[in-house]
Amino acid sequence: MGGASLLGPALAAIGDGGFYVSGCRQADGSFAAVLLDVRGRDLAVLPVETRLHDTAYSRALNRAVIFARRPGTLAFVIDLASRRLERTVVSPAGRHFYGHGVFSKDGRILYATENDFASGAGLIGLYDSTDGYRRIGEFPSGGVGPHELLLHPDGRSLIVANGGIRTNPDTGREKLDLDTMASSLTCIDLEHGTITESVALARELQLLSLRHLTMDATGSVWFGAQWEGDPGATPPIVGRYRPGSSLSTLMLPEPLARLSKGYVGSLASDAAGDLVATSCPKGGRIIVWEARTGKIAGVVALEDGCGVAPARERGFAMSSGGGSLIDWSPGGSTQLAAGDGVVRSLLLFSKLDLACELLGNAIAMCPHGGNLPRGEPQAGESFSDERDDEDGCQPLHPEMVRELRASRKISTGFSLTTGASARATASVTR
Repeated sequence: MGGASLLGPALAAIGDGGFYVSGCRQADGSFAAVLLDVRGRDLAVLPVETRLHDTAYSRALNRAVIFARRPGTLAFVIDLASRRLERTVVSPAGRHFYGHGVFSKDGRILYATENDFASGAGLIGLYDSTDGYRRIGEFPSGGVGPHELLLHPDGRSLIVANGGIRTNPDTGREKLDLDTMASSLTCIDLEHGTITESVALARELQLLSLRHLTMDATGSVWFGAQWEGDPGATPPIVGRYRPGSSLSTLMLPEPLARLSKGYVGSLASDAAGDLVATSCPKGGRIIVWEARTGKIAGVVALEDGCGVAPARERGFAMSSGGGSLIDWSPGGSTQLAAGDGVVRSLLLFSKLDLACELLGNAIAMCPHGGNLPRGEPQAGESFSDERDDEDGCQPLHPEMVRELRASRKISTGFSLTTGASARATASVTR
């Protein structure tokens, strides 16, 4: 998140301004990594054996690595020139991935957030891309449940969101030890693998899990959180951190705070780093902030709107579980796709040279299109609270799911027919 590097010559002409990489579930229930153009059309569909989450990109290598969702043990290296899977990376015994990673500036080292089953300690695993992605070491993340991580623009340190929630493959995605959870952001010196700074939330926010990150043009790190406490509470779920200072949170006004339902699904900075988008899929809102002032610049009402990534110019690509992919800017929005598409955990490779190599956490295109209301939410608006098995993202309305199943368009997900391959994907991989 936060930016993209220039593409290599082999990919410079793909799409209008770049392309996307995502994980999906196909119509037969199998999984795949997918390369899409900026309008959601397939460039390549690469079958894999597990559901996927987020992607790391190296301009130096012209490679992407897409990770299994937590608590997965696999990651897949994609050669972007040939559009083929090059290698499968397996976490060592006693470790699992948390779905995120980032490359060093020169592309040699892939850093991945991991869990030590036995102790529950969070780790950063180091994988050498010049030696078949052999795991060459690890160092502590400074907390439990490390999720997303960013490479600092100086290339010498990592910033890690420790979600504070322990997991174990033996119990699937069950969240363990919530009574002792403690979330934090840590800065890690890459030369020595040491923690140079660790900051935590106030005690009353102990049940707030810091998950996703992006960086704005000023160098401030924005975080999105997920509340594990009283569902009726409205804690702050968005905040900022600047290395060397404490965390600060941003309060949402009512009724937006209640509509967000304590859940941020993804974050992204726009191309200039002047705007930050935070998606709240449970409440059907995507909130855009002015990075400099911390004020709300816009609110998009988009049911199951989770996907955000920088658009080619000022603004964002946004997507929803209702099938819409839109290009949003402060001046208005344009619908790019309204087909039966679903993609998740999308990485945008665009023709921009920005601060960080890791990009958008998720871009989604899901079944059926619809109007794209904008502006402040209206009192009394509500959305279904039905959940799937993933972390509580809204699926389609139950009646629509029944209709799709009756028509055999889907098996266990939602159909995607925007590209050459019809496929069904999971409603969430967050």
